[in-house]
Amino acid sequence: MLHIASKFENLGRAYHLLSPDPAKSVSIEGTYQLLIRAGFPMEKISYHDWVSKIQEHSESPLQPMLPMLQEPVFKDFTRMQTSTETPVYNTQNAVQALADRPEIKYIPLSELLRRYVDFWVERHYYSL
Repeated sequence: MLHIASKFENLGRAYHLLSPDPAKSVSIEGTYQLLIRAGFPMEKISYHDWVSKIQEHSESPLQPMLPMLQEPVFKDFTRMQTSTETPVYNTQNAVQALADRPEIKYIPLSELLRRYVDFWVERHYYSL
């Protein structure tokens, strides 16, 4: 990020900092499977039950998102429920901005998830 931000010609563009290989992108189902394999206790529940659990836990970091998670946008379905595709982010700007940095290493998503969850646990956002 510092390398991109340090060059004037990089201003005014969006930079998606993830692997430029779309095959390494992961869906919500894939994220769920990664967390299971990493040893996190997970359980599949309905969307309605998930939103109810967020409502029940006032300390949940997802509390501010409740209006969006509950607002119907098509019939009785929310925006999250009507989304059927995992977004694929264009990494072209990042690849171009980092072209003179061949040593860039992309961290596997499973490792990133582990780091994120460890941070959340440390900050008491989540407990295992």
